[in-house]
Amino acid sequence: MNKEYDSHSIKVLSDVDKEDFPWYMAQVLADKYIRPYEAIQRAMEVCSLTGTDISYFEDRYLKGDRSIPENETYSLAYMEILLDERAKSWISK
Repeated sequence: MNKEYDSHSIKVLSDVDKEDFPWYMAQVLADKYIRPYEAIQRAMEVCSLTGTDISYFEDRYLKGDRSIPENETYSLAYMEILLDERAKSWISK
């Protein structure tokens, strides 16, 4: 199957189509709540890994609604990812 890549291969996504991509939603949330993109991306990764809806992260941590009970699975996974990133940064220095 020899399919060439040309200008017809490029698809410009609509705003609705973009919402299917985590990187786009991470940027939207980072802009909306004025937070670092990397932090939002990390949180969304944890949501994906733990099966937690993104609305939990947005409501509890970005909007600051502490009436939402803590999801211990999410919190532990987030901590693990932070520790892993810190360990990798120490190794690379």
